[in-house]
Amino acid sequence: MEPRLDYLYGQNVDGIVENSEPWDWGIELASGSIIHNTDKRRTSQPGIIVGYTFVSYEEGETDVHLLFSMYRGPEEEPDEQTVTMTKNQMQIYDPAISDKPRQNEEEQDE
Repeated sequence: MEPRLDYLYGQNVDGIVENSEPWDWGIELASGSIIHNTDKRRTSQPGIIVGYTFVSYEEGETDVHLLFSMYRGPEEEPDEQTVTMTKNQMQIYDPAISDKPRQNEEEQDE
């Protein structure tokens, strides 16, 4: 079984993983899963999304748009944030099904 974004729906963001290079970052979810950026041109890390819930994603021709939502209460609309990653330059790590980060299918095929 390969890690897939839709398997991660409903999880809260626990943090942003930062490494030594500005492009080397990831979004850590409550399960320990990480959506990892590998695009050296995408150095902008996500804004404030810790505590938000990963609710869906949308694939474009070259990008993947990750949608995160924060419930604000019954009287208010949820706050939504979108994080964009390059489609074939991201890795999904899910400790429940793999012991190391794996590249998405498009990158493996190249």
